[in-house]
Amino acid sequence: MVFDYAKRRAKVSDRMLEAGVDLLFLPISGDLEYLTGIPRREPSFGNVAYRHGWVAGAFLRSGADPIVVLPRMITEFELPGGASPDIVVVNETDDGDAVLTRIAKDLGPVRSLAVGARTWAETLIHLRQALGDPALSNADDLTNPLRRIKSPEEMERMATAARIVDEVMAVIGAQVLPGVTEAELAAEVNLEMSRRGSRVESFDTGIISTGRLDQRAAGTRLTTQPIREGTSVSFDFGAVAIRSISSGDLIRRSG
Repeated sequence: MVFDYAKRRAKVSDRMLEAGVDLLFLPISGDLEYLTGIPRREPSFGNVAYRHGWVAGAFLRSGADPIVVLPRMITEFELPGGASPDIVVVNETDDGDAVLTRIAKDLGPVRSLAVGARTWAETLIHLRQALGDPALSNADDLTNPLRRIKSPEEMERMATAARIVDEVMAVIGAQVLPGVTEAELAAEVNLEMSRRGSRVESFDTGIISTGRLDQRAAGTRLTTQPIREGTSVSFDFGAVAIRSISSGDLIRRSG
């Protein structure tokens, strides 16, 4: 199943016109994936710092195809099907600011710019310089109302994710025995979700054993202590059913 990204962008375009927004910039994020299919990086410990990583994102204008700008490292390692010819690739030896300035000149006058909430400060500094210091607004006001209302296709994917979780819970219960650790159970949960088609855990898996004799720091979601006889065990985990295909193909098909 491929979502209708063009239809989603058309709705955002209408909202941009209503709000008087000339240009929308979204970094790699849930909003960008929602509108183009370009996937987010799977959870990693800390930040991934690519050369020119601050340029990564897309410019969206009313009635026009998105202009996607990505560092070479992202196109090489994070796009499942490789980069489309439509994507502006910034190599390590390029002048990222010069590339952004060239793109800005082709965008025409920009009086009002909406940026995604997860845009890097460095990106915003360069954008304001390249675009002539336009008025700024939060892109969440444009995208969030649309994402709250789920389409039938999204509901189907949510149902798939829920089914994966139900199936995992059904098989993991037999492994909850005295002596096994919360960390071991979490590893099994994540493995079983992957086996059933989950792209990644939707958040860090939590296994919490509690009881009269249990001692754990408040807020601790996972420990390596063995589960003791007579304690209860609660599970907090989720699956992600969506598997992105080539971002370039998605952009071309929906443009």
